[in-house]
Amino acid sequence: MIGAGTIRARIPPALGQGGKGAPRLLTAIIHGTFAREERWWRPGDDPETPTFADRLEEALTAQGVAGTVWAPAIEAGLTPEDFAWSGANSHAARVGAGLELAVTLRRVAQRLGATAAAPLEVNLIAHSHGGNVCLEALRHLKPEVRIRRLVLLGTPLIDRRRSLRVLRAGLALFVIGFMITAAFMLLLGIAGMLTGGDVMFSDMFDLSLGAIVVMTLLGSWTFVLFAGLADLLWQAVSWPIDQIRKRRRQLYGPPAAAVHQALGRRQVLLVTSHYDEADLLLQFGSRPRRLFDRMVRRRWPWSLRLVELVLFRPFIDWMAFYLIEMVLERFALGLPWYRCFLNDFRVADLDRGSSYPRGVFQRVDVTRYLEESLLRPTAREHAIAGPNLQADEDMTSMFGGDRQLAVLYAGILKVGKTIGDQVRFLHSRYYASDTVLDLITSELVDTTVDWRAWTPSGLGDGAEA
Repeated sequence: MIGAGTIRARIPPALGQGGKGAPRLLTAIIHGTFAREERWWRPGDDPETPTFADRLEEALTAQGVAGTVWAPAIEAGLTPEDFAWSGANSHAARVGAGLELAVTLRRVAQRLGATAAAPLEVNLIAHSHGGNVCLEALRHLKPEVRIRRLVLLGTPLIDRRRSLRVLRAGLALFVIGFMITAAFMLLLGIAGMLTGGDVMFSDMFDLSLGAIVVMTLLGSWTFVLFAGLADLLWQAVSWPIDQIRKRRRQLYGPPAAAVHQALGRRQVLLVTSHYDEADLLLQFGSRPRRLFDRMVRRRWPWSLRLVELVLFRPFIDWMAFYLIEMVLERFALGLPWYRCFLNDFRVADLDRGSSYPRGVFQRVDVTRYLEESLLRPTAREHAIAGPNLQADEDMTSMFGGDRQLAVLYAGILKVGKTIGDQVRFLHSRYYASDTVLDLITSELVDTTVDWRAWTPSGLGDGAEA
């Protein structure tokens, strides 16, 4: 069924099925991080356990658009594996994969005889960072390839602004080091006083205590002011350079206006969830200061908050958290250190304005649908994770012909897989949910979609996006 979406104008069958002189339509599915070896994005080999690719082809066929999911690429002599990328959690891997995707699409177009006048039409369905790979591919497309629809499932959109965070982090480390040193001297002074009142230890006590007070009262605020002025200077110097080199605020892909133009003024569909654990981790990585304020600081009594504001707020908010953000973005987002030193990144919040404007990126919140699929998993989901585990001949040979040991190993794997199936992470539910599949089908075959019909009441603002 096509759930809450109503089909108003289907794609002409000739576009989906091809024909002499007719442009072809390819629907390609691009996997996300660490998912290169997974099965869900490729056609399956068992009709009883269809993959997401099989289910999408079945849904499109039911709407009169058959033979688009991978079929044109296979006809051109390629396989879905040719569209795979390393899946590494690395900025360089995603950028390189975007270029390779554009090259692969052009190869398909050339082999099918597409031209600039009759280009290969492409629907791209991407999960997680695969969406950023697709956005990056838009920068390298040739005229014989035209992206018709772009659907992003749980993709973390990332934007940036110039910031000398390396300076803030350096100041934070300096302040931390100074305080540790002063505290150590303070302890030596206290120990000296308790053991005999040695003048040297007493002087250390007075000196270290005074140093701590001066540093917290004057040092932190002074350093924050200095770092803020340095940020403004860095932004002023970088702005003309960015304009000349045509750098954009979006980390991946061309500017939003160019994305809109590449899609024929059609919006990108971003399917997301408030409880997507991967997205939450990345949001935390770009906003630990805000989270600390709401979950910790606001629970303190007013007297403690006043002391913290005067003595420690600059250090906590404007130096220490910048250091934390840099580390989290380096390892959670896979960004190189030099980018973390010179830029402030955030996972774009489409509802609060960013370089991914709502007029170009249509956000639909499917939190409720994913939660419902957690409670009512479908029988088809057994095909998503991988083949059924058993002690086959290859596994037996791996253990030198010892079938008993192979059976034991297969049993351990099976138990591990069963336990893993019970932990149903929401980030991998986008392609498992039948309702999300209906939503994707509506986007691919409908000229206009009533987004409000897909947004559960009280669960976000997809209708406004």
